[in-house]
Amino acid sequence: MIVSSFVVAVDLLGCVNVAYEMNYPIDDTTPGASLTDSRNSEGVLAETEVLSVGGMNCGYAVYRIGEGNLVPSRLRYLESRLDHATIGVDRVELVRFDVFLNLQTVMRHGVTSANSTHGPNWIAGMLSGSSCVADETMPGGFSLSDNANYDPAAVVTLEMNIDGERLVSRAVYAQPLERFEGIRDKRVAGIIERAITRAVDQVVAETAR
Repeated sequence: MIVSSFVVAVDLLGCVNVAYEMNYPIDDTTPGASLTDSRNSEGVLAETEVLSVGGMNCGYAVYRIGEGNLVPSRLRYLESRLDHATIGVDRVELVRFDVFLNLQTVMRHGVTSANSTHGPNWIAGMLSGSSCVADETMPGGFSLSDNANYDPAAVVTLEMNIDGERLVSRAVYAQPLERFEGIRDKRVAGIIERAITRAVDQVVAETAR
């Protein structure tokens, strides 16, 4: 996968305020239990932020996606799905709904592999020289077994209490993108959407049991 040096330079500056159009279906016709949003202030981010702009940092090129950067919002989609799954349920509480876009392996390996024609040597050396990676124990991280080809990946963690029972789901979705343009690439929307859908699917399946 080729990533241009211009993309790397801009992303290093943290230019991350991008809106993504989501195509997940929303149906508000079946009212279920009302959703109580109990996330604390740290759990609700208005706009996307990058965890680190330093190439040697474990949080480099890992972006936490803001609430306002997904249209329609993740919360509206979750409410729509739960409307069908929580009929007869008294209390539905949202504890956590984190969405990350992890481009670390793309930026480290994509620039290096394209170094002969794309990207100066200092960028390739900086990004490939660190053994520190965002693994599954870190915010927005994943096991390389979930993304062996170093593709752009979205990581979603969803925690809820449904009638007092804690449900936790985590989803990773990675997809190759030719001529990838970094976080501003509109095709990223599909990757984020699939990860959100998978995480919500897990919660809905547990609720239906």
